[in-house]
Amino acid sequence: MKKLIIFLAFLMFVSGYSQENTLNIKVNKSKLFKEKKDWEIKTILQDAEGNFFSIRSYSWGYISQKTKYLFNKFDSNYNKVLSYEFKLEKNSTISVGAVTNDKFYFIEYKKDKKNKRIIAYAHSSPLDKFQFQKKEIFTLKIDKFPGFFDSLFSGSKMDANLDGNMSFSENGDFLVFNIDSYAKKNEKHAIIVLNHQLEELWRKDFTLPIKDAKFETEDIKVSNKGAIFVLGKVFHKGRTSKRKGKANYHHQLIKLTKEGNTSVDLKVENHFVGSLNITFTNQNNIGCIGFYSDKNDYRYKGICTFFINPEDNTIISKNFSPFTKQFITDKYGKLKDKELQDIVLRDVYYADNGEITFTAEESYVTIHTTYNNGITNTYYRYHFDDIVIVRTDPKGKLKWARNINKAQTSGNYYDPLLSFSSIINQKNVYLFLNAHKNMGNLSGSRAKFRQNWLSGITKRNSKMYVLKFNDKGEWIYKDIQSNKESQTIINSRFMKEIGANKAIFYGSYKKKKQFITIEF
Repeated sequence: MKKLIIFLAFLMFVSGYSQENTLNIKVNKSKLFKEKKDWEIKTILQDAEGNFFSIRSYSWGYISQKTKYLFNKFDSNYNKVLSYEFKLEKNSTISVGAVTNDKFYFIEYKKDKKNKRIIAYAHSSPLDKFQFQKKEIFTLKIDKFPGFFDSLFSGSKMDANLDGNMSFSENGDFLVFNIDSYAKKNEKHAIIVLNHQLEELWRKDFTLPIKDAKFETEDIKVSNKGAIFVLGKVFHKGRTSKRKGKANYHHQLIKLTKEGNTSVDLKVENHFVGSLNITFTNQNNIGCIGFYSDKNDYRYKGICTFFINPEDNTIISKNFSPFTKQFITDKYGKLKDKELQDIVLRDVYYADNGEITFTAEESYVTIHTTYNNGITNTYYRYHFDDIVIVRTDPKGKLKWARNINKAQTSGNYYDPLLSFSSIINQKNVYLFLNAHKNMGNLSGSRAKFRQNWLSGITKRNSKMYVLKFNDKGEWIYKDIQSNKESQTIINSRFMKEIGANKAIFYGSYKKKKQFITIEF
């Protein structure tokens, strides 16, 4: 009888575990459509009627590179309805695309070097037909032009911020442009705030009483109330980050409004914090999240979090939490006294109870030079390696962390097989990635998604996978498609949530294109 009770209890445990860890994914693919050019996906937008707007780009020319943008509208069944091509002029880029209740627009950001100014134009069109009207929305005098913002390893979700020095508020009501003047004496920025109608609300020359060489801007965000938050690293003496084994800086969060500025210092104690990122919590506080080290700015021992009340600039809590033993074992197969490197924060999610889940990736670029018959050739290799998943309590203290072993390398930054995307659904974390078809299992319940060391991953030897992590950090996985047998490769790096249980991906291979929806 006792053995029977134990056996039944075991069955109940296994049944509960399997229900919690089932992985039910429904995949739907649109009809294929063909295009001559190999357009690179930038973002997908959705209107209130369920129609989709895609923004893609195409570049050509080796010495003098030229770029075109393609704007398409698709109905809810992914049938192409409208199409419009826009060729960029010299010294221009597209900095944002968005859909409102009555129009589709994109912003062109242009350097007017002759008159030493930056001009921003809005190109807007009705939703039912592409008839764009161009309107100047602001100009700014400037002595030295900054480079266009290049978020090389930006988040996995497709972002409306394409290539400009700007950011949206989460509710879409505000846009902020930040332009660094590169002043020699002080850290100086021009801040321009627009509403969702692209009308300028206010602008401010934001100047710190700190020499530019001693201030390093890390992040700039606009809140749903239109306040601007600037996060930077302030160096105490000189520009080096390390003096006598200690950090030579502190971080500073600055709040800018039309009425004035306030700030709060975030001290790193005896640690090193290479950079922090601004997030807005679901309790209307500011969360500054990053990684810390006990060695230098370029190593990572664990996570660090600062939570700030934006109304009075008080620090609510701060935490420095080392990675768990499970995490280190996931990565190395055994416990090691070794810090990580090249980690880039990706997506951050706040649960209703205040818990935080975020993902990161080991991402970096290597430069290679070859010499042949007196000719020097330089090329870049883009590396997307291990994935980090972290869950914290509401105060930012680490609950669990997992590492997924992955190694991906390509000479093409926009290779659809690279990197991953993530989504949170009912406390579960879902990761989507392309990897070798022979996914390797390592000891200790570890996974290995690594490319062939000789040839890398290709359409012929790869699959698209989904991994699910439950609230305890336990995980399972399955493959969504065999790329060899599919007509397109799902771009695992870019994903758009289009409902509580639904996401959309973009698939392409040569001239063939399609959309893929995944339902939980």
